[in-house]
Formats: sequence, C-alpha cells, structure tokens
Amino acid sequence: MARPTTLDLTRDDLPWRRVPMDGANGGIDVVPLASAPEEFVILARFPAGFTRDEPGGYHAAETFLVLDGVLRVHDRVVRRGDLTHVPAEFVRSGMSTEDGCTALAWFSGPATFLAPDELGACALPLTTVSVTDAPGGVLLSTPEAEWELRPDAGGPCTSGEGVDLAMTGWALDASQLAGRVIARCPR
Repeated sequence: MARPTTLDLTRDDLPWRRVPMDGANGGIDVVPLASAPEEFVILARFPAGFTRDEPGGYHAAETFLVLDGVLRVHDRVVRRGDLTHVPAEFVRSGMSTEDGCTALAWFSGPATFLAPDELGACALPLTTVSVTDAPGGVLLSTPEAEWELRPDAGGPCTSGEGVDLAMTGWALDASQLAGRVIARCPR
C-alpha cells in the first residue's frame, strides 16, 4: 500500500495499524506517511494510559508535533501545538500519556529503541517550542531540518513538507496546504 503524500488529519477513517513499542506497556497506532529517503514520518496515536518507563533512545533524531492530547517525554510535558526535537543519541528517561495523545513524528533514520549503554554521546538538549504562539519565521533549527511558520505555503524552502497551523492537514509538499503553514525544510 502506498504511503499517503497528503492527509486530512481530521478524518475518522484513517488507516491506523497497531505496532509494538519496545519498553512500553503496549503498542501505539500509526499511519505511515510518505517521506524522503533515509527518513520516515508517521501519524501516531498513543492510547490512554500508555507508558514507557524504560530509559533509552534512538540513533536517529525525532521531531514531533502534538496534534491532540498531552504527552510526557523525559522531563517535558508537551501539548497540542508543541513541536519537540529529541536529538539522536538522547537518553529519554520515560514517556507517558494519561488520556491519550496524537502526534506527527519525523525520524531521521530507523527508530530502533536502544538501551542507554548502546547509544553514543549526545551534546544537544531536548527542545520544545509552541507553534501556536509563534509570530512567524523560524520556529526550530535542528541538524536535520529547519522548521518555519509561514503566512502561506510559499517560502524559500520549495522541497519541504508541512502541516497547516490549524493542524488539520499534512502534505509532503507544503505548497498543497492552505493558510498558515508549519514547514519542515530538510538540510
């Protein structure tokens, strides 16, 4: 099945599939989305009561945008409209949600969960910004991408994907979105 290149995030009939999550008390539901080579993007739905208390991380960086609900990651509580970057090799001390959470997540490579002693050194911090409070311009700059809030889908990054600011639509090509756009411009 081909991965979608655009997605109405408000649809009731999204093609969710359950996948296991290492170190967690259960799996999560995902919709795999089209992505650039060597990366992958998913729409993820964490069920109420989800926890991952086992510390660890990935060789890949992860950036995620919370669309609905609240998620605790490491020492952070992130809510709707929070864009969070977890650097590659960063050791997460845990993750949980009481009432459930839906997020878009971008990974810079395979998301194989590893124990802390299997990870390399990480010199970057976990970073969170609120996209709903941002005036525009650059929201977040990471080694993998620059995230911008644009008044429309135009801008200097012509190959970037995006999410509309209302968080109702995602597109591999941000120019297909209407209104203010959170654009991911790969480096």
